[in-house]
Amino acid sequence: MNNLLFFTGTECPHCDVMRPLVAKLAYETAIILDERDVWKSESDYRLMENYQNSVQKTDPQCDGLPFFYDPKSKEYLCGEVNYKTLKDWALKAAS
Repeated sequence: MNNLLFFTGTECPHCDVMRPLVAKLAYETAIILDERDVWKSESDYRLMENYQNSVQKTDPQCDGLPFFYDPKSKEYLCGEVNYKTLKDWALKAAS
């Protein structure tokens, strides 16, 4: 399975909204997202920044948190999304 990344930040209200959906995804599908807190880890921040910089070339409004990224397919999600969108993205990446 791919290493799907979930970039978050401590005390990020949008990330707090997504965490229960990420947990539901793991429960229903066994797909585990690798959560990276960019406010606590400079290396995780740099990693997110690198991915977001490439995404912003075609999607300039994709910045901030939460940020979901699949390094293999380069597919991403930006910000809060509904559960169906998250699940569809993760299932596509995991296939």
